[in-house]
Amino acid sequence: MGTHSPVRVGIVLFDGADELGIVGPHAVLSTWARSASTHPDVLLISRDGEPVRCDAGLDLVPTAAPAEFEHLHVLIHPGGPGARRLTRDPQYLGWLRRVRHRTPMLAALGAGCLPLAAAGLMAGRAVTVHPDLAGELLSVEPGALLDTAASTVDDGDLVTCAAGGHAVDLALHLVERLDSAQACVRVRRELHFEPTAEPPTHW
Repeated sequence: MGTHSPVRVGIVLFDGADELGIVGPHAVLSTWARSASTHPDVLLISRDGEPVRCDAGLDLVPTAAPAEFEHLHVLIHPGGPGARRLTRDPQYLGWLRRVRHRTPMLAALGAGCLPLAAAGLMAGRAVTVHPDLAGELLSVEPGALLDTAASTVDDGDLVTCAAGGHAVDLALHLVERLDSAQACVRVRRELHFEPTAEPPTHW
């Protein structure tokens, strides 16, 4: 990775993404990055480098070029209606498979699981989605080990949360995984945030 930070987290941007799945994790991870000794990078990246319009109308501009997808430690995939559309895009699914090959950890929020499942990346994996999405996910990937009772599931190199409303909890969990429990507490205090969910289920 040359001069890149040893920890680089990218949030993929696309039209129709759920704002909560982008802004929440970005706030948590950027707060962590400001004081972390490892000086992690937290990036917003779209596949074509262009701005996107999220589901509720928020326009977001990438903070890094598409080439940075090749140098990530963690890729976060938001949900939203746009994620559903991407499950029917063969080029996007092929791109996800290539990203998975070179990225140590994936995190998916809510419907963000669907394109990963359609790309064949959730067969036999422990995941969670909102109960309203359970049937849709299993129709795409019947082999997923689905736990709709958990808000967040940590299956090693794949972390999922049930919906965008749990995005901050997932991001705090990533801070603990990538740094320490103390760093997680520090970020929570700085953001005046108290967890809204039970601890992640580990597999």
